[in-house]
Amino acid sequence: PGGVFVRTWESRLDLFRVLFVGPEETPYANAPFIMDFHLPTDYPQSPPMAFFHSWLGESGMGGLGRVNPNLYEDGKICLSLLGTWEGDKGEGWSAARSTVLQLFLSLLGLVLVRQPYFNEAGYEPLAGSASSKRPSALYNERTFLRANSFLISAVVATGKNTVLPGLENLRDEVRWLWMNPAGPFLL
Repeated sequence: PGGVFVRTWESRLDLFRVLFVGPEETPYANAPFIMDFHLPTDYPQSPPMAFFHSWLGESGMGGLGRVNPNLYEDGKICLSLLGTWEGDKGEGWSAARSTVLQLFLSLLGLVLVRQPYFNEAGYEPLAGSASSKRPSALYNERTFLRANSFLISAVVATGKNTVLPGLENLRDEVRWLWMNPAGPFLL
């Protein structure tokens, strides 16, 4: 799908790195999210293992702390398809019907969403209630600042030719997506 860039290694096709560009009309719009995936030896019987690269942003920009209830600073990605969250019956990984593409679409459509506040465990029933409007808006504001601190970290590091963890194979994409006026120039 658009906004997803996959890189793998010729010698290790079981490992790949993915750059997700935050979807428009979300607090993640145009921010970079890097995740690593490993296909276990019994794949597709077992789901891929995943790691989220979280970068500490500027504390004055709200860059410290989680950027999403499903994405942890220690790299954990909480998603039923990955087996890291129970979810409802039938939402987990199935060797017969689950794919890596489905995993990517789930990360875009279920994690990097317009109102991530409601991804917090037990908050989904509050969606649409008057009492949740303000907390959700405040969460979005904080999330927007944190996601943009990811963008600032990635662009500054790339511009200085330094490497953030996870960006090693994606610097050309960062330059093209955010810095090159001939590209989408997402800044």
